[in-house]
Amino acid sequence: MLQEIMHLPLSLSARMLELNRRVNNYFGNDVMVAAFFFELDFKKHELRYVAAGVTEFFADSAGARGRIKTPGLFLGVSASPEYEVGYLPIEKGDLFCFYSDGIADRLMAGTAISLDTDYEQVVAAIKQIGQEGVRWDDVTVLCIQIGDVT
Repeated sequence: MLQEIMHLPLSLSARMLELNRRVNNYFGNDVMVAAFFFELDFKKHELRYVAAGVTEFFADSAGARGRIKTPGLFLGVSASPEYEVGYLPIEKGDLFCFYSDGIADRLMAGTAISLDTDYEQVVAAIKQIGQEGVRWDDVTVLCIQIGDVT
């Protein structure tokens, strides 16, 4: 379903609305499901993102540094939610790590990712957090370092 929605000719917020519409009938009031979409636009030199549920990602870039909180209503909670798109400028060398709550929960518990380190060190730190946290929750991570944006 996610793959299909990502290929629709819609904006990020419209894609999240479509995902919410499709899953709205599957969840009861006791289920909370988060989702996160992002896209990199190398012509406009920006990262665009939208979230459903309490999600976050890590950035070490000119536009933001550290854990970036991305609030949005969980999927299936409302038939007509609003999902706001966030924007960050991108440039060569910027680092972004997108992760599931298995990583986020460990970071909220006090585990830290050091700023001013290189890509390999950030990936190693998140890998270590994931290895520790996998006993309690799912762990999914995608780390990206921006190359030449021209």
